[in-house]
Order: sequence, then C-alpha cells, then structure tokens
Amino acid sequence: LCVDLLKYSWPLPQQGFVAQDIASAATYIGLDFRAQYEKATDEGPEIWTPPFDWNNGKTQVADPPKGNTAQVSKQDLLFSVIVPSRGRPKQLKRLLSAIGEMDYPPSGFEVIVVMDGDRQSHDEVLESDISSLPGLTILVQDHAGPAAARNHGASFAVGRYLAFTDDDCCPASGWLSAVEKALLRYPGSLIGGKVIAASPSSLLSLTNHVILDSTYRFYNKDPLNAAFFGAGNMIVPAQQFRSLCGFNCYFRTAEDREFCNRWNGEGFRMVYTPEAVVFHEQKENLSSFLWRHFQYGRGAYQFHRLRARKARKPMTLSPLAFYCHLFRYPFQQIQMPQSIVIRMLVILSQVASAAGFLKDSLGGVDVGNHQDPPGKSVVPPGQG
Repeated sequence: LCVDLLKYSWPLPQQGFVAQDIASAATYIGLDFRAQYEKATDEGPEIWTPPFDWNNGKTQVADPPKGNTAQVSKQDLLFSVIVPSRGRPKQLKRLLSAIGEMDYPPSGFEVIVVMDGDRQSHDEVLESDISSLPGLTILVQDHAGPAAARNHGASFAVGRYLAFTDDDCCPASGWLSAVEKALLRYPGSLIGGKVIAASPSSLLSLTNHVILDSTYRFYNKDPLNAAFFGAGNMIVPAQQFRSLCGFNCYFRTAEDREFCNRWNGEGFRMVYTPEAVVFHEQKENLSSFLWRHFQYGRGAYQFHRLRARKARKPMTLSPLAFYCHLFRYPFQQIQMPQSIVIRMLVILSQVASAAGFLKDSLGGVDVGNHQDPPGKSVVPPGQG
C-alpha cells in the first residue's frame, strides 16, 4: 500500500523539500560513512568496533565527566538513567527538572547525559541551576548519533538497570517506582513503559504517538512477552545489555527496533508496564514530520536487511495486518473529525517512510551485520 501511494505522490514532492532532503541524506551518508562502505565486501561491512567506541574513534569523551556526582554514592545503585542529547538545551533542562521531582529516592539512581557533539548545550546546562541535580554526570562525545551516545553513557553507568529516555521527554513522578515494581515481579526483564503525547493539541505530534501506540498494541499483544519498545522509555538489565554489545550505532533510526529483535532472539523477556509513564513533547511542522518518517523508512530497510542476512533468508516486511491495524486505529481512538485528519497524516507518514525505504534499497546503503566476535565483551562499568 505504501509503495502504491508513493507511485502516485512521488512526482509532487520532487518539487519541494523532499527532493532536497533526499540529496541532503545522500550527502550525509557520504560524509559520515564513506570510508566504511569503501571497505565493504559484497555482503556489507563487518560491524564491530572496540567496546563502546562505536564509530571508529569518533565516539569519545571530549571533556572529563562533569556534574554533581559527589552527592550520590555509586555503590549498589539500581538505576542509571541515560539521556542522549543534541541541540535541545531547554528540553533537556526540563527533563532533568522532572527527574529531580520524581518520587524515587535520589540515592537509588544516577543520571548520565551524553551530549552528542553539542558543546553549546553542554555549557548552557552546566551554567544552569539544574547542574546541581544529585548524581548527574554530563559527558561530551563527537557527533555519532543517539545509539552511540546511549552506548557511551552505558559504559560509564554503574546501575544494575539502564533506564533510557530522550531529551524531549519528561518522566512522570512515579516512573522509576513503577519500573522497580515490575522488576520485582519479573527480574532480569527488559521493561518498556507507556509514552504519552505531552502536546496532544498538535496534530502532527499526536499522529506520531498514534503510530507509536498502534505499533505497541500490535506487537505487544501479550504484555509479558512484548516484541518492541522505543528507546524513549526502555529499561534494560545492564549485564544483558553489555552482553549484547548495546545498540547498533550504525543505525541512526530504528536502533531500538534492532536491539529488541536481538534481545528477543536471545530468549530474554520483554514486559510492557503502562504504569511507567514518560511524556514526550515533539514540536513538528510538516517538513520535519515527513523528514522524520523518511528517516524511519531508511531505518526500517536497514533493519529488515540485517534481519534477513542473519537468518540467511529473503527479506520480509511488516505484515499487511499491521498496516490495516494502523490505518483503522485513529478511528478507534480519536473522535471525528480529528480522526480523519490523523488518518490522512498517517498515510502521509507511510508514504514518506516508503520513500526512505526505497531510497536505501535502491541506493545500496547497507549497515552490514552486527556481530559479536568470540571472546569480546563491552567495557565494564566505570571504565569508559
């Protein structure tokens, strides 16, 4: 359906920003990964780099860790909250403020913020009052993407569980308390919580969350054996995370989808915990909305390509039932006439996603195969 829609809509976007974005995407890929792909074999590059140096030397601490780590003992912490951030200092400060207001004891968690090539925001946060948040560590790395930033933060974490969220999110006051209750019942599980739109008045933002909620409902029908969680509200046992070598940083999007697939492939459990709430605030215009889903489509291609290679089978896509569920979902959850507009935006999002998918499939961009060499393991905590 997405490809059919693309056939009819493709001539129109070429006149505007979509064609420019595709050109920008090609340039971006060329600048960041040209050296990797020139060395690729017919099956694609072998994706392994030294533990938590996920971008061949580009992911590194530009400065010593900063913050207010002295106010929290690093011994026996249950959670390490890890936040990748780039270019959103106001949202980041709002997130850190919300973390400071949680009902969870400050002695039970630390906060690690990884600035992804963003020194200006780094300095702005350090100069604010929020830098005094107990247990806060601020790291800086060269720009390498959110997956690499999460891995980098994890290499400094000492908590038994890594609680991932994003800088445009705000956890509810009972976020970690709800996660802890779930872990008492299902120890060692990957916990995913509910993500709620913080700005439901924005139709574009609401559409993004309708798509996410529909995806959760489709793939997580059994909450105790879920299949997918977004990295904006994902809590992972640190030991298993390191044994799987973390996120695949060659994914700029869909890295959470790829990680969940590997997690399930190892037979580990994923448990959906809707009581663990994170509010997500997206400020979108139509251009950024379509660009976002264009990038999601690129990530989807890389995910399906990698999964097929590992299984040594032809590439298979999401089932038709998923798209039927997705297009029906707005009418099931939202009242008229808003549901009609949301449905049209959902269709547009899938057209953009199909464009991104086709762009990478026709352009030969390939992230290769994320494999763990025998005897290799990730950096132990505190030795990043």
